[in-house]
Amino acid sequence: MGLSIAHLLRKLVSELAKCRGSPLECFYPKDRAELHYISHDEYNLLTMLYHMRRNETAYVHYLTEELTHGKVGSKAVKAGWTFAKRYSAGAISSENHGSSNAKLRVVRQ
Repeated sequence: MGLSIAHLLRKLVSELAKCRGSPLECFYPKDRAELHYISHDEYNLLTMLYHMRRNETAYVHYLTEELTHGKVGSKAVKAGWTFAKRYSAGAISSENHGSSNAKLRVVRQ
């Protein structure tokens, strides 16, 4: 799962960088005390993904404009929505929560 997430996010970040003509700004902490800081671009990217995963398009449009400096490209938008669709933050459906016939068993080797 982690590799899949990293791969999809790499595509998104690459497409955003192509649209804006420069890489996204990142904050590289020099020591442990600075680990809680992030750059403005990192904040906008995380916020954009948050709203994409909840299908809140008005916020997504604004944040995409911010991240690309007004040069939104279709590939960047598609990469973001692909990630959001695959890892949505929708409500847990009843078919996956509480209604299955799954049982826990102890397996001895």
